[in-house]
Amino acid sequence: MSPEHYRGSEISGGADQYSLGVVAFQCLGGRVPFDAATAYELLNKHVVEPPPSLAELRRDLSPNAYAAIDRALAKRPEDRFASVTDFVNALAGRVPQVAPRRAAGRRRRVVGWGAGLAAAAVTLYAGITLVRRSEQNTEPPRRSAADDTVAHPPAALPSSAEHTEAAAPPPPAPRQAPAATLIIRLPAGWARIYVDGDLRGERPVHREELPPGTHTLRFERPGFESLDTTVTLGAGTNVLEIRMRRASS
Repeated sequence: MSPEHYRGSEISGGADQYSLGVVAFQCLGGRVPFDAATAYELLNKHVVEPPPSLAELRRDLSPNAYAAIDRALAKRPEDRFASVTDFVNALAGRVPQVAPRRAAGRRRRVVGWGAGLAAAAVTLYAGITLVRRSEQNTEPPRRSAADDTVAHPPAALPSSAEHTEAAAPPPPAPRQAPAATLIIRLPAGWARIYVDGDLRGERPVHREELPPGTHTLRFERPGFESLDTTVTLGAGTNVLEIRMRRASS
């Protein structure tokens, strides 16, 4: 799970790139970059701790492999590659690679079978992933002041008609109702999450825009007691932390 996913931030293709960087790190280094006893501790490591140096686990990779994976595992989406395709090309050494964020030691330019496996996995992933780009809403052209000018009456009109009434000001635009953002976190793991009776999915973190007011929540997970609760949301961000109890045997 990417750092922005755990924080409840907006998710983009950069989150998939981060997860793919973890897979490539494991293929080449023989271990995942982070390990912990609990899911909560593991997610926090992804958010705050830098990944270990891949060069210390594998010293026979090419410099572009170290730099590409290091950049894909950046904490901020804007510090990663612009697309998964760029990540694939950088990992394979097909384009000039930006220097990694951490200084790496001297490495030999030998790529073992693990690098080929990781490159193949990344290429396969990029081939089956559909990158959705939201359309940019274009703002309609603004009218110039000349378009709003009131035409003067013809000179042939009587003098009594030369007086024109001032144009009435346009009505104010209706104010949009404030939205509420609900962020649900389950530090001890995941759950099946229902909001107002509708299933939202199975995950450890959930983020959703809802109208302010009272909403019903339900959490289900095998081996745990189901939990029903209500929450009153105000405008802005509302963070809720849920801890479920294990079912008694």
